Amino acid sequence: MNFNDRTIKIERALTETATDVEDPKTDAGIRTIKLLGPAFSALLDQKQYTYKVGEEIFHNPEINEPWTGDQQVRKQLWVPAIRNSKVPYRYPYQTRHSYASMMLSAGEHPMWVAKQMGHADWEKVW
Repeated sequence: MNFNDRTIKIERALTETATDVEDPKTDAGIRTIKLLGPAFSALLDQKQYTYKVGEEIFHNPEINEPWTGDQQVRKQLWVPAIRNSKVPYRYPYQTRHSYASMMLSAGEHPMWVAKQMGHADWEKVW
């Protein structure tokens, strides 16, 4: 995380099936992502609780420990948030599409958006 230029570098991943961090599936998966204003603000707010003490940024607030996987996040955080917002259910993965749409609508070049998404070319962005 680079707070000065509001970016996050993706260079490894930890999945529920992995025993240790892994490289992204493709070379295009290693990338630097520009944070939108709301995401940057949320990270700044969270920074004081976990990041400054050298821990994972996001913790399960019920037990104050890092989330153990996407199912825990989905059941305890995502589903209640969607329900409270009174919008139709969306899978968390769909937020990638929202990000891409917002960037394209803001006039960003499709190839730049493709790179943000971890795609090697812009074919999947359209």
